[in-house]
Amino acid sequence: MPWNVVLHNDWNNSMPRVVVVLKRAIPGMTYKRAAAVMYEAHRNGRAVVKSCHKELAELYEERLLGKGLSASIEPA
Repeated sequence: MPWNVVLHNDWNNSMPRVVVVLKRAIPGMTYKRAAAVMYEAHRNGRAVVKSCHKELAELYEERLLGKGLSASIEPA
C-alpha cells in the first residue's frame, strides 16, 4: 500500500528555503516540482510531496522534519 509524504504550510521557513530543502531531501525532485509542491502547500495548507512505500515515506518525513519543515505521512 502506498503512503503519501505530506508537506504542511508553516510560517517559519521562506519559500525559497522550502524549495531547496525539498530538492535536497527527496531523490529525483526537480526545482520545478519542488516549487509546485511549495506553492500548493502555501495555498492549500498541505501538498503531497511523494507517494511511496511506508519505510521510504518515513525516511523522507524524517529528512524534512530534520530540516525544520512541517511534514507528515498518511496512507495514499
